[in-house]
Amino acid sequence: MGKYVKKTNRRRQEDRELSVRAELHDPPDYQKLTELLIRLSLRQSRTSQEQPSTERRASPTEVTTSS
Repeated sequence: MGKYVKKTNRRRQEDRELSVRAELHDPPDYQKLTELLIRLSLRQSRTSQEQPSTERRASPTEVTTSS
């Protein structure tokens, strides 16, 4: 195995200067987001209704325990 050679073109962590810059964005369009959420919910409810009843998951109230 070769001898370790330190890379001299890198700065030490203590010598680095970091800066943080804020990026301003337009506020979200809540009307569009609401419409999208409603559409996705309707699509999901339609696909869950189309599944056969054998694949339907039991709700917590339907689960019974046998003693």
